[in-house]
Amino acid sequence: NDSKQYPIFMFLHGGVTDDWFFNNFLTNNFHIPQNDSYIIVRPSKLEMDWDAKKILDVLEDVKSKMNVDDDRVYLTGLSMGGRGTFIVAAELPDYFAAIMPLSPHHAPYSYVHLAEDVAHLPIWLSHGDADSVSSYEMAVEMAQELQDLAAEIEFHTVIDGEHEGWFSIYSDPVAMEWILSHVRGQ
Repeated sequence: NDSKQYPIFMFLHGGVTDDWFFNNFLTNNFHIPQNDSYIIVRPSKLEMDWDAKKILDVLEDVKSKMNVDDDRVYLTGLSMGGRGTFIVAAELPDYFAAIMPLSPHHAPYSYVHLAEDVAHLPIWLSHGDADSVSSYEMAVEMAQELQDLAAEIEFHTVIDGEHEGWFSIYSDPVAMEWILSHVRGQ
């Protein structure tokens, strides 16, 4: 609709390379409220970590071609993309309305030092306590650090959760509408 501005949901995949089939299937099942549709942007990366400059370039390109609500740009990712969510949000501190890192990966170095750089953002963080791929303990440490910084954080432990469970979060109206309820600067 040319007369409407749309929010953007930027999705950062996990792993070093993009599993095109899996990530398309996942993003095609994101909960989208009937009265609050949004644009899903799903870039690919080849490097170990996500690069904020490249993400900014992609977002600016999308914004130049579509009607985007600049105050409702959201960032999410899983595993390496969850870690990338913290990295990108820390480097672009005034760009996003809220972030949703899921099962953020702990290697090659801790992301906890980024807490101060993202504490001003609303954050929905989720991690399985039986995850054998990404460190649940580091996610707990990050959540505690963010709470100590008075961040608006929703930390959700998935009891007996392995390194998955993303479908249930991205398809959950409560989780997705929580993030969509945030407007940058408010």
